[in-house]
Amino acid sequence: MSFFRFFKPLDIPLAALSLGVALLSLVYATTNRGKNPVLVVTAPSGEWRFSLGKNAREHIPGLLGDSVIEIRAGEARFAESPCRNKVCVLHAPLKAGGAWSACLPNRVMLRIESGGASEIDAVTD
Repeated sequence: MSFFRFFKPLDIPLAALSLGVALLSLVYATTNRGKNPVLVVTAPSGEWRFSLGKNAREHIPGLLGDSVIEIRAGEARFAESPCRNKVCVLHAPLKAGGAWSACLPNRVMLRIESGGASEIDAVTD
């Protein structure tokens, strides 16, 4: 049996090219491409941006009172909140781009942006 009985001569380079494209796509999708992630906090009183690169504890005024946001080791979370059930405080820390958490009664929302200028996906009338 010959090797080329099952494969044609161009099958091997085509398979290698496909594998290379798949690996490059995986690397591109999982890296941050040099952009620093940013925590964006939105509340009735305004919007704030914080770097996830340095530890901080910020008081954000909301509808019911101050929510305390803790940034540590590249992660952000609600440390304290004036809401009744404290579901936001129990939520896991945010660390990946696109992750979000909110304290709905206090109207405070946290989200992680991967940095750089944001792009518009769609425009509606």
